[in-house]
Amino acid sequence: MKCLSLGSDMCHAQHWNAPGRSRSTWMIKRSLAHWLSIDELSRADIDKAVGPLYTALSGQKASQRKINLWFEDAPERSHVTLPERFRLLGTLNDVDTAFVSQLSQGLQRRFEWVRVGVPEEAQTTEELTQVARQAANWHGRLYGNVDEGDLDAHADAFLAETRVREALSLLADLVRFLRWLPAPDGPRWPVGSAQLVDVLRQTALRAYADAGLHDLTEAVDRAVANRLISQTSALTGDQLDAIKDYLTAKPFPRALTALRHVAEPHLTHVE
Repeated sequence: MKCLSLGSDMCHAQHWNAPGRSRSTWMIKRSLAHWLSIDELSRADIDKAVGPLYTALSGQKASQRKINLWFEDAPERSHVTLPERFRLLGTLNDVDTAFVSQLSQGLQRRFEWVRVGVPEEAQTTEELTQVARQAANWHGRLYGNVDEGDLDAHADAFLAETRVREALSLLADLVRFLRWLPAPDGPRWPVGSAQLVDVLRQTALRAYADAGLHDLTEAVDRAVANRLISQTSALTGDQLDAIKDYLTAKPFPRALTALRHVAEPHLTHVE
């Protein structure tokens, strides 16, 4: 049986009365909500984008859950009614709030908020191993013409290289400093795994381009400068100073220069 309903009780009742359907099966289906997932919810002016959904999100009657679709010409497609059990799942990044739209209090109160933080400090090594594996697989698919069935072996070989393990150790020390070292010595900047993916993809490109390169420190430095430091513009002066002190004491000259450009963008030349 096909059911074109958006999730009405009638649809579930038809399932319940169908041959072979038990009441317990119907009760399970009845309890399931219909979900809409919106990634990067705050990238748009969400209060304007949501519009009549405001009322529908809190409406109890079918008439209150009706949304007019002004852009549709055909009468049968001019509106949609949300199912009784409708859930909207949105994701947003609260780190770069200076560059995204803010949600009004009226919209915020209609959501249950769940914070998803960065991995725990004890998980840093495991996280970077998985990120490096992802970077190797990405390179294998895009540049290495590696078959899907051979990607695991391709990533294993990459992780087994001494130069890669040393690069991951260098990067792990940086990540622990950025995320976890208490202020004022550390910036407490919650660098995300996605940013680390960017760093290791660029590092992997350099590693695969030169198999005879025994030390990837310079490659990591370039990747950190290009993919990580460029995103520090929203940090405070104290945070930037802490990162500067760290980079000065480590083999990250390019990253240090990139940080100085962020801290003093008006300069045309940085020593």
